[in-house]
Amino acid sequence: MKLSLGIFPNLEKEKVLNVLDCLLDVCTTEGIEAFLPKSAALGKGCGSFDEQDIESMRQLKIAVSLGGDGTFLHMTQYASLLDIPVCGINIGRKGFLTEIELPDIAAGMKKIAAAQYEIEERCMLRSSVRRDGRVISDASALNDIVVGKGIQTKLIRLSVNINNSLKDSYYSADGIVFATATGSTAYSLSAGGPIVHPSLPVIIITPVSPHALFARPLVIPAASEITVKPAPPYNEITLANDGVTLTEILPGDVVKVESSRYKSKFIRFDRVSYYDTWQERLRKGETV
Repeated sequence: MKLSLGIFPNLEKEKVLNVLDCLLDVCTTEGIEAFLPKSAALGKGCGSFDEQDIESMRQLKIAVSLGGDGTFLHMTQYASLLDIPVCGINIGRKGFLTEIELPDIAAGMKKIAAAQYEIEERCMLRSSVRRDGRVISDASALNDIVVGKGIQTKLIRLSVNINNSLKDSYYSADGIVFATATGSTAYSLSAGGPIVHPSLPVIIITPVSPHALFARPLVIPAASEITVKPAPPYNEITLANDGVTLTEILPGDVVKVESSRYKSKFIRFDRVSYYDTWQERLRKGETV
């Protein structure tokens, strides 16, 4: 029985179009049955799935992204719901999340076809927004959840409570990043947060440009429950998961951030030191 492989390509990158044909050829050589999103499958001679219909992806045994970390994050939104292992082919700059570099596509697909890999589970976060007694948004994130300002230039003010403590903390800032250990090398790092080994079950709380000396990043257990509320004066606030804006946060809304019940299953070929990897990739391309 052929291995069913879902490919998630970033078709906005011109380079991806050329590499996609190469990847499909490699899949044919290795006896892998490739599937593409409907929008990309036309004329490719392969199967397809509908990104608007999660049930159409149940046929996939492994999912592969073709692009950078953003494409990988997009793929995990679907794959984590169905417990599908994921692997990224890096056509971006840094590729913290990806496993296969461009010259190694054939070798990587050969290993996937032969099941010569290990699975590394990564924790995810969940955000939910309650408004007037009902939940209006509920989604998971692999890297981070950001409660931040909208298009305005004014600071926002947020009330943050951890595990129903008696006292809230108040932040005047451009926003707050709630990151997993996996996401510690993304937005949180740019905002001054720590680099945390991805195996650790934690939530990193990193204020973005806070207007206070005491506002420093926190690392708390992943079992914690965090409640975030807008505080006066009310300015435009948005909620984003893994870089995708989900909803505007209005006065009276309650945002809850906690561990997700879903996990992301990373395909790993080699047990390369994480510390070697992040140093190499931080130096790759532009300076972080």
